[in-house]
Amino acid sequence: EHLDRVGISTHNHVRHKLGEAVLKALCAGFFVQAARMCSAGGGWLTVEENVLVRPESGSAVEGSSCEWVLYTELIGNTVANCLMRTVSAVQHEWLRPFLQRLAEVDMHRLVGEAPSNKKRQRTGESDMDPAQMVEQKKAKVSSAKERYLSRKHAQGK
Repeated sequence: EHLDRVGISTHNHVRHKLGEAVLKALCAGFFVQAARMCSAGGGWLTVEENVLVRPESGSAVEGSSCEWVLYTELIGNTVANCLMRTVSAVQHEWLRPFLQRLAEVDMHRLVGEAPSNKKRQRTGESDMDPAQMVEQKKAKVSSAKERYLSRKHAQGK
């Protein structure tokens, strides 16, 4: 009755389609937090780090044999005791387009860690003090502005 009031149909086929659409949307946002059934049984392997995980006690997927799941967070203090929280069973077809993007994810940047020293060494930033870096940036901006204005001037003629 409450769902009808907000415009969500309570007919089974409509609810099924709505639930499927929500799960597909979750796959787009949480593909990094997907896990596939371990062939040895007893849990799922996370797609990112191949850590063996189990659903939290009382989860709807506990004891199920769904091949793919999404979770919102991992809890536990050791790799041997890692549990998934808020778990949903999903279809592999829903995840497949997103799993290819895992190679592009920079986990260090995602969690807010500083860029590596290798990148700083490539750009030459490690040898400069902050004042030199500011001056170098100003010079680059000025140079880019001059190039832009000369292109605009050449187009105007």
